Amino acid sequence: MSSSLKKIIFLFLFLLQFFNLSASEYVEIKISKLHGLISFGESIMKTPYSLKSFQNIYNQKYGNNKLSQEKLFELTKSYDSIKTKRVYEYKKNINFYNMIKIESVVAENLDELKKISISYKNSVDDNSTYTYFEMLKYFLPIYEELIWNSNEQKLKLKSQEIKKAMESADYDQLIVKAAHFYGVKKNNIDKIYLVLYPIPDGDKTLAFMLGDVESIGVLVNKPKSNIAWLLSATIFHEIAHTIYDKNKEQITSYFKNSKHASTGKVKNIFNESTATAIGAGWAFYKVSGGLHSNGKWYNNQEYDAFAKKIYPHVAKYISEEKSIDQSFIDSIIELY
Repeated sequence: MSSSLKKIIFLFLFLLQFFNLSASEYVEIKISKLHGLISFGESIMKTPYSLKSFQNIYNQKYGNNKLSQEKLFELTKSYDSIKTKRVYEYKKNINFYNMIKIESVVAENLDELKKISISYKNSVDDNSTYTYFEMLKYFLPIYEELIWNSNEQKLKLKSQEIKKAMESADYDQLIVKAAHFYGVKKNNIDKIYLVLYPIPDGDKTLAFMLGDVESIGVLVNKPKSNIAWLLSATIFHEIAHTIYDKNKEQITSYFKNSKHASTGKVKNIFNESTATAIGAGWAFYKVSGGLHSNGKWYNNQEYDAFAKKIYPHVAKYISEEKSIDQSFIDSIIELY
C-alpha cells in the first residue's frame, strides 16, 4: 500500500470518527441548523419559555430595521395560525407546529421541511403554512449571520465533549438502570434523538422533549461549561420523563392505594420531582465521577426541595436494582 493511500485512509477514518456523533444505543446526537432557526424564531417572537439571549442579539442589530420588523409581524401572525392546529396520521399527541420542529431535525433544508410538513393531512390553511415558511426563509440568513456561522464549529466541539462524557459514564447502562427503576424493560426503551443548536450568549439554556426528539440549546462560549451537568440534570432529566411515560399507568396506580393527606400533592409533582432526583442527583453523581451538586436542581422551589428529599430513596432503589412499588410511593409521600 502506498504512503499516499495510507494518508487518505487515515484522514477518512479521522473524519469519520469526528463526525460520527453516536455514542449510545439509545441516544443519537444530531446538530441541526433548522432546529436552531425555529428556536431563534420563537425567541424573537417572544413566545413562552424562549431565549432572551436570542432576543437581545437580534434586537441589537435588527430591532430598528423596518423590513425585519414587518417580517417578524408576519412570522408571528402565521405562527399564531398554525401553533395549535391538528396534523393527522402522525405521532401521537403532536400538533402541526410541533411536527415541523421534530422534522426540522432530519430535513436538509427549508424546502424539504416544507414538503415533509404539507405531506401530512392537517387542519392548517395553506396560506398560513406558506407564509410561515417564507418568513423562516427570510430570517435564515439573519440567524446564520448572528448565531450559526460563528458558532457551528464550537457546537461540533461541544458535541464531541458530550459524546466522550457519555462513553466514559457508560450512558446506556445508566439509562437501562433508570428504566428498570421505572419498571420498564430494556427492550422497551425508545431511541431518543438529541438535537443540538448553539447559544452564544447568556447563562440560560433551553431543553424540552417532543416525542422522540430532545431539543437542547448548548452554551458554546462557556469555556468551563459543565458537560456532566448538561448530560445529567438536563438531558437525563428529559430521558427520565420519556421512560416514566412508558409505565405511567402502573406507577400512578400506587397512589390510589394511599390514603395519606399528602397523596394528591405528591402525585401531582411526582413526575417532575423524580426526574430531577434522577437527573440532577443520581445521574450527575455517576457522570461526574462521584460529585454531589449543592446548588439548585430545578428552577421551581417545590420540585427542587422535594427532589432533594426523595433522592436518597431513589438512589437506593436504583442501586439495589429495585423498581418503583407501593412501598416506595408510601415512603416518599411520608417525606412531603
